[in-house]
Order: sequence, then structure tokens, then C-alpha cells
Amino acid sequence: ETLELPTGVSLNTDRQGGLTPGMAEWVKAWALGMQNETTPDGYPYRQRAVAELSGNLITKQSVGRWWKKVES
Repeated sequence: ETLELPTGVSLNTDRQGGLTPGMAEWVKAWALGMQNETTPDGYPYRQRAVAELSGNLITKQSVGRWWKKVES
């Protein structure tokens, strides 16, 4: 089965590799939601794994920065 994004939604990046502002916020919200999730084998997700799961749309450093703001 092929999953498709809704009409008008795109994960395509601009020339600098950035997402549109709306999609960047969506990906950030998803990454923040991963902060307290565990991997299938029961370990907490690490920043690098979340970046990789995003298809490298975000960096490990971005994930760390976002997670740190939530903790403060």
C-alpha cells in the first residue's frame, strides 16, 4: 500500500534544504512528540534516531535544541 500526503502538503525542501514554514512546524511537533517515546526494543529514542526517522529533514542538533527547550 502506498501512503500519500494530502493535497497541497509537501515535504520537498527549498534550495537550502529547508522545509516551508508550515511543514517545518509540523516536523518539529512530530520530533517533540518523539521525546518521550521508546524504540520497539524499549529504549528511549535518541536525537540522532529521530533525525534519521525524519528522513534527515531535520538535524540531530535541531532535535536536541527543541528537546532542551521543552525540558527547561
